Amino acid sequence: MDSIIFKGKSILSVQYERYSSLVKIHKCEDKSAIRSEEALGDSLESFPKEFRLSITRDNGTENALHHKTNVQS
Repeated sequence: MDSIIFKGKSILSVQYERYSSLVKIHKCEDKSAIRSEEALGDSLESFPKEFRLSITRDNGTENALHHKTNVQS
């Protein structure tokens, strides 16, 4: 999971599943941790359960709520 920040207010939250090479991209309103968790939640719902084993994130402030993520396999 990572964020792409463009000049201005454009922010994309990117989730990449390595096994299947499935990529989910969400446009976020801002770089807040809440928006990042919402994007991740949307992606997790669409990934098959066998792909939901772990999540690797970068160290940005948008991942401050990482402890609230519930990964159910």
